Order: sequence, then C-alpha cells, then structure tokens
Amino acid sequence: MRKNATYLLMGILLLLGSRARGQMDDFAWGDFSRAANTAQHRITGSRFDLDLLTSPNYFYHDAWMKGTIKTVYGDLIEGYDLRYDAFHDELVAFNNRVNGMFVVDRQQVAGFTLEFPGAGSGEFRKLSPRGTSGRENYYEVIHEGNALLLCRIRIIERKTELYKNKIGQLDDRRYDVQKQYYLQARGLDLKVLEPGKKAIMELFPERKKELRQFFRKYAIHDFSRESNAVLIGLLDQAGYF
Repeated sequence: MRKNATYLLMGILLLLGSRARGQMDDFAWGDFSRAANTAQHRITGSRFDLDLLTSPNYFYHDAWMKGTIKTVYGDLIEGYDLRYDAFHDELVAFNNRVNGMFVVDRQQVAGFTLEFPGAGSGEFRKLSPRGTSGRENYYEVIHEGNALLLCRIRIIERKTELYKNKIGQLDDRRYDVQKQYYLQARGLDLKVLEPGKKAIMELFPERKKELRQFFRKYAIHDFSRESNAVLIGLLDQAGYF
C-alpha cells in the first residue's frame, strides 16, 4: 500500500513537472513585461527552469507573494508574484497572464518589495556596500532610520548522509540558510554585526554603563545574531545612533 502511494505521488509530480514546462511554451519572452506601468522601460529576464526536487529549496520565502519591482530607471513594476532565490541571489517573478516564471534581469533591478499577508512588507535592495566582496547582491533592509541594518541572505547546499526525501527518493543534500548582518550609521562605517552582548557594547564604548541599564530595563538577555538585529531598532528609537 505504501509503495503504491509512493508511485502515485511520483506520478503526480512528474505530471506537474511536464505540465509546468508545457505551460511555458506559449510564453512570449519579449513581452512578459506587459504588466509594467510604464511604456518607456520594459522589465526583461530569462526563463526560470523549475526543478521540482531542488528549486523549492532555493527560495528563501515559502510562497509566492505580491510585490513591486523598482528598476534602475526609477520605474515601479507591479502585477507579478515574486520570490527570492537565495541560492543564486536572483529575483524570480511569476506572470499570471501566461502562467510562467522568469528570472528578472538583475541589471534592471534596483530593489523590490514583498507584501506579507497580514504582516506588512519587506524590502530588498541591490547593493555593493563598502567592506563586502564588491559584487552587487540583494540585501534585505532590516531597519532604516538613523542607522541602516542590512542582511545578506544565502542558501547553501551541503552534503549529508543518505536519507529519503519528500517523494521517497534517496538524497544526500541539505539546504541551510545563512544570514550576515551589516550595520551602518553616522560616524560608523559599514561593519558586520556579530552576535553576542560584546558586539553591541563595542558600538558605544563611552556608554557601556547606560547600555547595561537599558538591557535591564527591557529585560534583554538574548544576544544572538537575530536578536541583535532587533536590538538595533530599539537602540535607534532610544537615540543611541
């Protein structure tokens, strides 16, 4: 019974795979920018080849979301569902008009926003900050005020012991999310925000006593990498930057 269920699931996935590729046949690749709100500039890109076994692991977000693409020309392009491919550092768009996916030409993208149902929006910008590799990458804007906090998100493929994946096949790959935070503020060059209480204290060497009082007041005990990222926003609101 279990074997029959496995074969049935594999058959469904194969059918979906062939169907996904078949739906791309009528995709007018020179015209998938029809949803753009400007006639002066058209968004371009290349076909996104969907692999049902690996592609879902490349996406940072679990689902397609409504969003807006900001081009380097200053245009705002709407009408596409978006997902961030953190494995290849690419923006992938879904065109409902032709039921097709494409990788947006990164040379045209200045940034993009994603709308989270019931939870506001998130912003990504294409940047090449000083102190990084120099290559332009997409960074998530975690906080922007008197301080700017950016996050470089990467999905890394690692080798593991053999295990059965979701469709019952043997696999030896694992996909891990890695985040690196970068902080910039007045009088502070771009620097990596490390985890730990010491990393926060070193941002304000003349105000350590004040900081300790701040931590006690707000019962702050967690200084992990993600918690420090949240803490930057609280410190900015309190006038530390």
